[in-house]
Amino acid sequence: MEWLTIWDLILYLPYLAVIYLIASSIQNSNISENPVYAYYKKGMMVKIAGGFIFCCIYCFYYGGGDSIAYWFSCKPLNNMMARNFSVYLDIMAGNLSKSNYWMFDGSTGYPEYWKDALSFSTVRFTSIFYLLTVKSYFTCTLLVSALTYAGMWRLFLLFTREFPGLEKQFAVSILYFPSVVFWGSGIMKDTYTLSAACWFTYSAYMVFIRREKVLPNTFWLIATTYVMISFKPYIFVALLPGTLIWVSFKRIQSINNPVFRILIAPVIITIFLVGGSFVFGSLSSNLKQYSSVEGVLNKAATNQQDLKQEYYHGNSFDIGKFDGSISSVVTKFPLAITAGLFRPFIFEARNPVMLISGIENTFMLLFTLGFLFKVGPIKVIKYILKEPLLLFSLVFAVFFAFGVGLSTSNFGALVRYKIPCIPFYLSSLYIMRHYFEKSEKSVESKRSEVITT
Repeated sequence: MEWLTIWDLILYLPYLAVIYLIASSIQNSNISENPVYAYYKKGMMVKIAGGFIFCCIYCFYYGGGDSIAYWFSCKPLNNMMARNFSVYLDIMAGNLSKSNYWMFDGSTGYPEYWKDALSFSTVRFTSIFYLLTVKSYFTCTLLVSALTYAGMWRLFLLFTREFPGLEKQFAVSILYFPSVVFWGSGIMKDTYTLSAACWFTYSAYMVFIRREKVLPNTFWLIATTYVMISFKPYIFVALLPGTLIWVSFKRIQSINNPVFRILIAPVIITIFLVGGSFVFGSLSSNLKQYSSVEGVLNKAATNQQDLKQEYYHGNSFDIGKFDGSISSVVTKFPLAITAGLFRPFIFEARNPVMLISGIENTFMLLFTLGFLFKVGPIKVIKYILKEPLLLFSLVFAVFFAFGVGLSTSNFGALVRYKIPCIPFYLSSLYIMRHYFEKSEKSVESKRSEVITT
């Protein structure tokens, strides 16, 4: 296998040792001020392990795939850097013109995915790591895993700061969940976009809610938006509305005077809606088919039909046909949500990777049904309206899952595409369970006081 070389043996362990030492240093220097850093090093190692397993699966089980093709394409791109640096910089900036492609020849090699700008973004971003790892696919993946951990960690910091005492639950949801770790650690679009979505959420929180380190977090808001749009624009489209709702409700909630709160609420909502419309409008040319509702629905219908083709070897499912109209899409809401959150079911697994996903989905389904049955829908709505972060997380998770379930009819793609919503959805369930248990303890405490008196 030409993607396995002696460099994998020479470079991997030294790089791993350096990363481990850096992670240990970061943990030790922050843990006294913030005890949740006790999870930092372990979370990093879990993600790196996920990347290593990902490499093994793609090398020894699949025998190739997109991840390895992305990595191979980094070599011609980096050869171009030595041959014509200005062209290299132009390509790295996203200019995939024919004239730039014609600059490649037999001496540089030809990169794949040139005609697909979103897929080629994986090549552009990964080529930076390729430079540092010579010809080692495993070591390149190691660096990608370690660097993208930053986004996951920031989301963990956000939730633990807002809901102290739930560190273990959030660690499971964000840092340790198997499919998120596996599909979010390899050389794939999903790794970059998952990290960017989590980092974007944290930066929005710091800029608009906490108002701390505004300048650097504004930079990261812009940078992570660029990453999402470069790889998967629909993730940004799904995040933006929920973020506006979250920030608006948090601002309204912070007003103590109830009369003033009622008077100012429409103003705050309008400001953020106008701001969101401006951002969306400014980026519409970059969002392309995702810049309008009609475009999004048509793209979903096209993707759904494509992923059901025979060349996916029967690994597909069907929620029924729909066109690009809103009325047609709405009828698929229950089936699409179920698919996006809970499929493949365990009995639909056709290989070991799908089996693991099926076990996870069974856990999430039982967790959801058990919680709803125990708490009831009215209390769930009450909890959601009580906490803006919870509202944001569920709005994003549910509608993202709906979009993925609607547009994806292949299990192999589904288990990858859905990972951005899993940390938000599971964290939301843990938060609501915490609220319920807290209220139950309060009721029990009051009963004990009554009995005592």
